[in-house]
Amino acid sequence: LRHAFHEDVPDCEVLYKRLISSGLVSEGMGCALTCAQAYYCGGLPLNSMWGTKLLLYERAARDFDKDSFVLLFQLNRQFLLNLSGKSECNLTTFKGEAFDEEKALSRLEGNSRSMALRDISTLRIQLAFIFGDEECEDKMIEILATYPLTDMMVARQHLRLSFLGLAILERGKKVKHTKEVTAIGKTILKRMSVLT
Repeated sequence: LRHAFHEDVPDCEVLYKRLISSGLVSEGMGCALTCAQAYYCGGLPLNSMWGTKLLLYERAARDFDKDSFVLLFQLNRQFLLNLSGKSECNLTTFKGEAFDEEKALSRLEGNSRSMALRDISTLRIQLAFIFGDEECEDKMIEILATYPLTDMMVARQHLRLSFLGLAILERGKKVKHTKEVTAIGKTILKRMSVLT
């Protein structure tokens, strides 16, 4: 929390390699995922080099038989495609060459499905906010409002709270939120004030 997110990216990449070579695959994959979230938080270039790195993480997850990480790296690749305007689908949905939200969620159940839905919705609310899709924003606010505001992965929490808070505040000018959603928006605003 004491330095910029873009500074986390090289550290996470080094730690990923060390953990994988030490046989700590799940921890290594977690570092790679943290690297992806920090990359987006840091505002680094959305280029083909980053897309290739995500693809390499995805392949490593597949080679180590870590299906949940395969799904998350596919999701992040599709997010990159959508964010760059290179997706063939609606830019605020995930149905493209790298990831299909409906298919992915249909294969999951229980806590795995809940966590995947949180991650999908976190990225979709960003796209909805950026591309001005108010209907999608409202859907994602409804979904994300059911999750706790804390998260073990600081970069993912930052992305989720930033865009959830922005969407709640922006949409609150046009639609009346429930008391719970309004309270979430105010809480996020207070947290962001403390962090800055």
